[in-house]
Amino acid sequence: MTEEMNPKRLALLKEVAPSVRRVGVSLCRDFPSEGIAKRDWQNAELVAHQLELELFALNVRTADEITTTF
Repeated sequence: MTEEMNPKRLALLKEVAPSVRRVGVSLCRDFPSEGIAKRDWQNAELVAHQLELELFALNVRTADEITTTF
């Protein structure tokens, strides 16, 4: 589902905050599998490029890492 939702989320973000240029994305590089996570990230990067956004990955695996990320 993230493969379909991430492009929509980025487009919505760009619509409500048109001046945004950089977006941090919390992700777990091996969830639900490395292949799926990699494909989701590549799709998000493709859409981000079209929307003139720069994505940067915030790899998180634990609740503590989520807190630190924010």
